[in-house]
Amino acid sequence: DVFSWLTQEQIDSIVLMETIPN
Repeated sequence: DVFSWLTQEQIDSIVLMETIPN
């Protein structure tokens, strides 16, 4: 799994960055 090394907080941050339009 690509995200297995990430913490839940890092995953949440990535999800926020991916969902918010640039």
